Amino acid sequence: MEPDKIKLQEKAKDGNEATFLLVEKFSNRWLAEVESNILVRLNKGRDVDELIKIQADYHAAINFHESLSVVAVNGKIAAKKLHEERVKE
Repeated sequence: MEPDKIKLQEKAKDGNEATFLLVEKFSNRWLAEVESNILVRLNKGRDVDELIKIQADYHAAINFHESLSVVAVNGKIAAKKLHEERVKE
């Protein structure tokens, strides 16, 4: 099998897994809960170090969600390319 085709298959597989995680585990509802929790923690924050930790936790959650979204989109693109190659054959 061609290396490019293998990479596309891996991206498509990773995309399917990321989509599953986004839908089942880390959906927008999860992100809303994280944001709500962050607001509660911010209101209770006592010092600068704690506020910095809260900010870091928030950024980590946002980055994780965005990373899953990117993998999901790239997987859909790879799956589309694979489909187009199969149709050509």
